[in-house]
Amino acid sequence: MESGLVNVDYGLLILSSLAVYRLSYMIAKEEGPISIFARIRGKIDSKQSTWVGRGINCPLCISAWLSLLPIIFILPRMDIYTTIVLWLSIAGLSMLLERVSIR
Repeated sequence: MESGLVNVDYGLLILSSLAVYRLSYMIAKEEGPISIFARIRGKIDSKQSTWVGRGINCPLCISAWLSLLPIIFILPRMDIYTTIVLWLSIAGLSMLLERVSIR
């Protein structure tokens, strides 16, 4: 059985990773326009006493979930193996960007 990985647009994969990184960082660490992200974080769990509250303040956690969006909406439908590999690739690239940017 042929893998769908040979048909992946790697430029789109990189752009998706950059977008996921930026959005994850914005949600977790910035106020955003009219303080929208700060208000969302405050409404969800301002004391960070739950896993959701801690997760919404963590760019790495958010990027793991946000990386599903390009797979669902942008990249073409592929077999389950390729979908999982691409999901983890986008999340991994986004997390790598986060690690590199904090140095």
